[in-house]
Amino acid sequence: IATIISRILEMSFLITISHIKKMPFCHRAYFNFRIEKELFINISKKTAILFINEVGWSLGMILQSMAYSQRDSVLSAISVVSTVNNVIQILINSLSIGIGVMIGSSLGQEKYEKAKYEAKNLNLLGLYSALVVGLIFVGLSPFIPQLFNKVDPAQKELATLLIIILGSLLFGRTLCASIYFIL
Repeated sequence: IATIISRILEMSFLITISHIKKMPFCHRAYFNFRIEKELFINISKKTAILFINEVGWSLGMILQSMAYSQRDSVLSAISVVSTVNNVIQILINSLSIGIGVMIGSSLGQEKYEKAKYEAKNLNLLGLYSALVVGLIFVGLSPFIPQLFNKVDPAQKELATLLIIILGSLLFGRTLCASIYFIL
């Protein structure tokens, strides 16, 4: 709710200030507002794959929550895995944003062949990095839950298994994220 309120306030300030200062883009901004059919179709085609990706991610999160709810007292194991997942997500986001910036820079300079080359090679770099990091997390999976004091042994065992799954699937998550930022 706070995010929505802040976005509405930000929009209100920007609209008010731009009208008070009579910025050129505000001239008749609310009249004759329409989107051409061809432009709408073009945008829809390009964003459909991203929309499907987001829907798939949301469904996966729902299924994951449903699967967790079927087990007895999994909250402490989920807490451990969530911490590991946050570290992994930072790595994925850093890599993906870097890929997006590098390719965006090449595209901005109209160096399309260089952008294609970078996209291919940076995807491979991301994939190899994810395989290495995933293997490290799989290797450390028995030790990571031991860092948490107030977790039952059964929950530590479950957390170990979940970290192994998380590390094993890291390459797929990284590949999806890097492709997402390339698109």
